[in-house]
Amino acid sequence: MEKALTTALAHLGAGRLGEAEALCQAILALRPKEVAALHCLGLVALQGGKPDRAVAFLGRAASLTPADPAVLSNLGSARRAAGQLDEAVAAFNAALKIDPRAGETLFNLGNALGALRRHAEAEQAYRRAIAAGNCRQGGAAVYCNLGLLLEERGAIDEAIAAYRQAVQRRPEFAEYHYNLGNALRAKLALDEAVAAYDRALMLRPDYPEARMNQSLAFLLKGDFARGLEGYEARRLTPEAEQRGFSAPLWRGEALVQRCLLLHAEQGFGDTIQLLRYLPVLDAYGGRIVVEVQPALRALVDAKVRRDALASVEVRSRGEALPSFDCHLPMMSLARILGIASKAVPVRTPYLWPNSQAAAYWQTRLGAGGVQRVGLVWAGNPHHRNDRNRSIQPAQLAPLVEGSLFGTNSRQFFSLQVGAAATGISVFPAGSITDLSPFLHDFAETAAALTALDLIITVDTSVAHLAGALGRPVELLLPYAPDWRWMLDRSDSPWYPTMRIHRQKIPGDWAGVISGLAAEFR
Repeated sequence: MEKALTTALAHLGAGRLGEAEALCQAILALRPKEVAALHCLGLVALQGGKPDRAVAFLGRAASLTPADPAVLSNLGSARRAAGQLDEAVAAFNAALKIDPRAGETLFNLGNALGALRRHAEAEQAYRRAIAAGNCRQGGAAVYCNLGLLLEERGAIDEAIAAYRQAVQRRPEFAEYHYNLGNALRAKLALDEAVAAYDRALMLRPDYPEARMNQSLAFLLKGDFARGLEGYEARRLTPEAEQRGFSAPLWRGEALVQRCLLLHAEQGFGDTIQLLRYLPVLDAYGGRIVVEVQPALRALVDAKVRRDALASVEVRSRGEALPSFDCHLPMMSLARILGIASKAVPVRTPYLWPNSQAAAYWQTRLGAGGVQRVGLVWAGNPHHRNDRNRSIQPAQLAPLVEGSLFGTNSRQFFSLQVGAAATGISVFPAGSITDLSPFLHDFAETAAALTALDLIITVDTSVAHLAGALGRPVELLLPYAPDWRWMLDRSDSPWYPTMRIHRQKIPGDWAGVISGLAAEFR
């Protein structure tokens, strides 16, 4: 029996899961309460991607030997894999009561707590694992996951230090260099970030996430040539939507007697920004089919009519598409057209509202004599950088309340839509008018914007829309902004009517708001 168990464990260690399972099942047929066989079967199931089955075997083993830390720890791993996070934490803690310095168990506990967003407890578990000093690979994975946790809560310097420890312990891991590059980019140490990405790509040339994120560092520096070229790697990342078109990508060749499908691929703001290029495309001849998000359809139709783009027809995403000869994701346009930051087409406005809707909003928002100011404090909550770029509405309250500049000659309107629109409740009653119930698409929002004298917004689609309409817009940016806003400038080559207000210290929105108010005064 002991020899059979030893052989089963050898099979398990060598990845021969079928052989290990067969031996353990034979053992259990003779000795149903053989803990080692149950333990082994649990590990076989866990390695084989069957976490529920693993939980069943390991749970039986734990009930027979409740003081075995290895069984309890593996039960925790199985429960975590099965999505039973609270139960996983309980199993890891039970194992740690018996062996409080088990580094791998502490590491796995940290991972489970992190998945539950119990960040403070997760950080404590990781630091205990590091202090235990007995984790595999010198604790490199612990330092890496600690870095990810620290980065998520905005402790960038600490995250960089953790990633450097991971890199020092396992310099051959491309992922550790990649994570270090991301944190350095968040700190705006762009040259160091580019070097870290270079090391990741040297170790793993087919690493599209590293190439894409390196391109964002180049773009922030204003290096559009290298940045836009590298940004093409985004299409190879798991996050990219694969449309599965059989037609080839457009490479910039003439389109005479051919049809190009240009399709939106990211957020509303990205689409709005790139719509400026439709007249440029019109010069390539042929037919252009532009597929956009349904909420933008009316606005794009109006542009096509206003610019007399006879070659362009518009489709909403989800509509049937005509046949086409080639296609291009919209975010690839700038590279294909050879646009550098100094040659960005800046004619504004390049979008226009419906004239009747604009007249209606002028009447609705009142006559002149009072400056009409629109506010937006939050973007898409699913955006990967939303926690940095959106702000709490209370942080704008001093503007509305008049504690930083007088409001006798100003009237405020909320342009905020979505779940964040409820944030209007933090403002004093009657100090701001909620327009969200009427902004059902971007055509309506565009008409409302033309009736305002000023828009104050965080980095969201309204910023792009206001800029495309040629409206005065004050853009509030986090310390590490999106690439298109670049660095160290208060203007934008994309939108001439925009002024930019940047955090000088990460997270310091109060400084941004007070600086804006000082300019108004």
